Amino acid sequence: MAFKTFTVGEIATASDVNTYLMKQAVIVCTSGTRPSSPVEGMVIYETDTDNLKVWDGAAWQTIAGPAAWSTFATTWTAVTTNPTIGNGTITARYRQEGKTVHYAGRILMGSTTTYGTGTWIIDLPVTAVGSTLGVGAGQANDSSTVANRKPVVIRINTSTTMVFFGDTGNVDATNPFTWADTDALYWMFTYESA
Repeated sequence: MAFKTFTVGEIATASDVNTYLMKQAVIVCTSGTRPSSPVEGMVIYETDTDNLKVWDGAAWQTIAGPAAWSTFATTWTAVTTNPTIGNGTITARYRQEGKTVHYAGRILMGSTTTYGTGTWIIDLPVTAVGSTLGVGAGQANDSSTVANRKPVVIRINTSTTMVFFGDTGNVDATNPFTWADTDALYWMFTYESA
């Protein structure tokens, strides 16, 4: 970025403000009064959201702030036959800061849950930059056998889904153990959004 030198007594024009000063100052506004013609690199502070945002040339990206976690109605499927949650529960939440997405969730199996066939697949809350570029960790909890609490590895499968790997292969109805009522699958990981 080029800098302009102002002489004593010189008055900055509207063009000077748009070209130089707005890239070097933080604009205080609300989410409803953001600048209508932002320039790439412009930074704003939103008083109603307490978020600091930067214009990346296409959209406002949050770079700091108390962004709350949002709930996400994820979908649980499988490669061959989809499982059904029945009277179990699926809870998922995420938080996005710029291109970084934090994603956490739990599937708690119920007495009427069915487990499908084939590798289990979970939807991502925000499209990832690509497949296989995010790896995270989770835990498979067998409620009837403490020794069967197993770590699992999470891998982004496509830009919109993730899969789990247990100690003997892909997580499914029988891996890393045979799933039953009150068993749970947990995940928490971070990935880059598209």
